[in-house]
Amino acid sequence: MKNNVSSYRYIDTFDVSEISKSVSRFDKEWAIDTSRQHMFKEHKDTYTYMIQNFPLTWTPGSEINVEKKYVKEEHYLEIKHIIDSLLSIHPGLVARVMYIKLPSKKNVPHHRDSGWYLSNVRRFHIPILTNDKVSYTVNDELKFMKVGECWEINNTAYHSVFNDGDTDRVHLVVDIIPEEVLNEN
Repeated sequence: MKNNVSSYRYIDTFDVSEISKSVSRFDKEWAIDTSRQHMFKEHKDTYTYMIQNFPLTWTPGSEINVEKKYVKEEHYLEIKHIIDSLLSIHPGLVARVMYIKLPSKKNVPHHRDSGWYLSNVRRFHIPILTNDKVSYTVNDELKFMKVGECWEINNTAYHSVFNDGDTDRVHLVVDIIPEEVLNEN
């Protein structure tokens, strides 16, 4: 069990109304970086807008190289209150921060994340745009996340997402490397 999270843990609900307006206007932003879709076959039907990148190959003791990727600083500033809140609850290093779009009638098939980074980060999902036919499953536990709800998920457990609705789903995903992991040598 990762960080005492068997499947999901509810964290808080955030006002994402301004973020929703901004993300709703995204168009070319979804095509800036398609490496995640090509690197992971499970994510071939998703689109990613990377705000902050961090190497998946990082391990404790290695040089820390956080790469700010946002095209407009306002995209980071819109979510800073969420990041600050998460850090106050779970101290550590904010690593990857991204929006992930799952188009209508698409899915992310059943899979689990592996590798040192993905096995040690705390991964938080916040729905920015969604519909009542988007289901998220972790360890066979089904959730219909609502806009603004923040859920920590166990991404090392088997998980999948189905968007059976008529609108796209967009989540803000924030990864935090816990302080105690950063201090490992």
